[in-house]
Amino acid sequence: MISKKLFKPSVKEDLNRPYNVTLTEGQISTILYIMEGYLQGCDDYNSVAYQSEDDTFSKDCDKIFFELEGVVDAYYDKVSEAQSKHPQAEWED
Repeated sequence: MISKKLFKPSVKEDLNRPYNVTLTEGQISTILYIMEGYLQGCDDYNSVAYQSEDDTFSKDCDKIFFELEGVVDAYYDKVSEAQSKHPQAEWED
């Protein structure tokens, strides 16, 4: 039997520490879909407290949407720009 050791982090927890992660477009879509469904029925998000400047939950949710939607939009903008630089052949419509 293997005994488990208690994990003791050597670095202080920082909930504002950014991480770079690699997600597929499908994974991003899933995260946004689940969040949107959750938030539609969430009293915290839809309440007057959501309107408050101090509401960390709503700010975190909004930032996640902004970041995830932004990275997908930026990808498609980049692809569209690259495609516009290539002339279309006369025989293609």
